[in-house]
Amino acid sequence: MFCQDANSQDDNEDYHDSVLSVSLGKIARERKMKVLLLGANGYMGPHLVKVLEKFYQLRITDVMPIESEHETMVVDVTNLGQ
Repeated sequence: MFCQDANSQDDNEDYHDSVLSVSLGKIARERKMKVLLLGANGYMGPHLVKVLEKFYQLRITDVMPIESEHETMVVDVTNLGQ
């Protein structure tokens, strides 16, 4: 069984954030590309917003209203009639 203490988990998250940030920085150096993030208020959404906002212009969506400095929309991808 694998067990981590809280500090090593935070260090691990910081490491992954920094690796992802460097990779995304190389991609987006020329201009800010636009990214649509579906489900931005879910489990992974806030973490993705935190990393992606440094490099991209974001439009974030969820089935519930979201308060954010980015462009937001209420979208339910299961409802084709929207």
